[in-house]
Amino acid sequence: YAVRPPHLLKGIRNNLLNKNVIFNVNGQQKEASWEDVVALYNIDSNIEYVRMLPRLTSEQVERNKIKKIKVKNAVQVLSERVSLIMSYLSSIKVLSEEAKQQTFVYCLINFLILLMETKKRSSPQPPTVKNLATTIKGFQEVYKVLHDNGIRSILLRNFNQDSLENFYGAMRAHGYRNNNPTCEMFASSYRTLLLNNLMSAHSPGSNCEEDFGEGTLTSYQSLFEMYADTQEIEEEDQEKRVADVCSSSISKDHDLTVARDYKPGNKLLLKYPNIVFSELVQNTIDIIGYNLPSICHHKKLKVELTDIITNNLNVNIIECVDHGALFPKKFISFMIKLIVNN
Repeated sequence: YAVRPPHLLKGIRNNLLNKNVIFNVNGQQKEASWEDVVALYNIDSNIEYVRMLPRLTSEQVERNKIKKIKVKNAVQVLSERVSLIMSYLSSIKVLSEEAKQQTFVYCLINFLILLMETKKRSSPQPPTVKNLATTIKGFQEVYKVLHDNGIRSILLRNFNQDSLENFYGAMRAHGYRNNNPTCEMFASSYRTLLLNNLMSAHSPGSNCEEDFGEGTLTSYQSLFEMYADTQEIEEEDQEKRVADVCSSSISKDHDLTVARDYKPGNKLLLKYPNIVFSELVQNTIDIIGYNLPSICHHKKLKVELTDIITNNLNVNIIECVDHGALFPKKFISFMIKLIVNN
C-alpha cells in the first residue's frame, strides 16, 4: 500500500521542527537542523524588491506561526528550490558551510536510505518515517507495472485523493446536510451534481486542493464548445524568437539560474538571458523601486509606472516581426506586477 506523499512530507516537517536529522555522507557524520531553514528565510525576506523564494512565508518557517495541518506549507519549505537556493547561498558564503552540507533534499534522501537499511529494532521509528519507506516501495512496484506496459514516466503528484474528498464533500452538502444518504438519495445527488458540473464552492480551510470536479465528475462542457486548431510554430522560427534575448554561453551572472536548473543528464534546461536583457531587467527593477514609494497610493499606478519606464528605457530590444511590438507591453506589465505584488 502507499500513504499520500504530501501528508508524509507534513509529518517529516513536523518532526524536523523539534528534532535534528543525523546522517552519514562518505563516512562523515552530518546533522541537519530546522535552524538552517530559518536562517535562509531571514536572509531572503530582507532582500529588497525581488526575493529568491517569494513563496516562502513566516507561516511555513517560524515555529509559532506554522499551521501544522496544512500540507502546502510543508511542501513549499521542503521543495527542491529551497534546497538549491540554500546550497547556492552557502557556496558564496552568505550562509554557513554547514547549510551547504545539509540541503534538505540531499538530507532527506540519505535519511531515507539510512532508515531503510537499519537493523536495530530498538531504533526509534516515527510512524511518518515508516509510512514514507513503505510508500517509496509501493511506488517502486507501481513503476515496475507501468514500465512493463510501456509507460516510462509517472507523475507522483497525481497520486492523491483530493478529488474524492471534494466529491464526497459536495455529496454531503447537497440537500443541506446529507451525511447518511441511502442508495437512491446518493444516485439522485450524483445526477444533480453531474448536470451542474460540481458548481458548489470549495470548503474554506479544507485540507485538500480545489479541483472543480474535473477528475471525478464528467463535464458536459466539451459537448457545447468548438475548438479551433492552434497554429503550430516551426522549430526554426522558435529559435529566431529567442535568439535576441538569450545568450549562447553562460557567465558568472547566471550562477543562481545554474543552481536552480535541474540538469537531467548534465543538460541545462532553463533559458539564460544575455547581457542586454539582464541590464534591462535590472534597470526596470531600479526604476520601479525608486518611484514606487512616492506613487504607490495613486489609483493609476500601473499607467504611471509604464510611462516612467517607457520614457527612461529602450524596451524594444528584439526585432521579431510577430512579437517585436508585443514584447515591450508584456515585459513592462510583467515587471510591474512582479515588483508591486512582491
